[in-house]
Amino acid sequence: MRKINLVCFPFAGGNIYSYDEFSKFLPDYINLITIEYPGRGSRIGEDLINDMEVLIEDLFVQFKALAVEGPYVIYGHSMGAVVSYLMVRKILENQLEPPLALFLTGAGSIVNGWQAPIRYNMSREDFIRSLAHLGGLPDEILGNSDFMEFYVPIFRADIEALEKCRYKATAPFSIPMYVVTGKEENVSPQQALLWKNETTADFEYTQLPGQHFFIFSQMQTLLAYIKRKIDGLCEVAGFNQI
Repeated sequence: MRKINLVCFPFAGGNIYSYDEFSKFLPDYINLITIEYPGRGSRIGEDLINDMEVLIEDLFVQFKALAVEGPYVIYGHSMGAVVSYLMVRKILENQLEPPLALFLTGAGSIVNGWQAPIRYNMSREDFIRSLAHLGGLPDEILGNSDFMEFYVPIFRADIEALEKCRYKATAPFSIPMYVVTGKEENVSPQQALLWKNETTADFEYTQLPGQHFFIFSQMQTLLAYIKRKIDGLCEVAGFNQI
């Protein structure tokens, strides 16, 4: 049975543990790998990065160091979706083995730049309120001053990198893209469908119930979708998983 690696990039404020719950709904042949951003978790001693280009350079080094063996797909949510897209560009630019597919959730295309209000330079109180509005953080965490003292700079650096990220037009790649957003989040179908312009291969857009962090409330459904797509890709590629 050949393993398929699911290489994941976290959302803003996330770390290598952000997607750990996913493993409950994945078969044994899908190997979950999450790449750590600097300034947190196992990389707590490193400086935070608030520039997307610098971050991609850093993460590309981390990706190469993993020396992922065998076929893989890439997944990212929200900021992680943008990072995932840019990482695919970086992988192709460096002529490394490309992923079988790219899965993006909770993010519209960056072709038109950041479309929502700028948050990274808000006052601490307004910034925390903006995090609460997104969901994903329970009230007991948001109300914990010690926790937020530690995490606000992490969130702020990540969100600054995301909000200042600028699209650079390149030729579309030939990697399948599957985009999923929440029906109640602030990503319109029109924004999500613009990702279609980035690939000449298969593209599919779907919505699931929920707000921005629907990936947790709809986890089983989302991962069943990802598994189904991976199985189809492996069948086409001649990989025998089962």
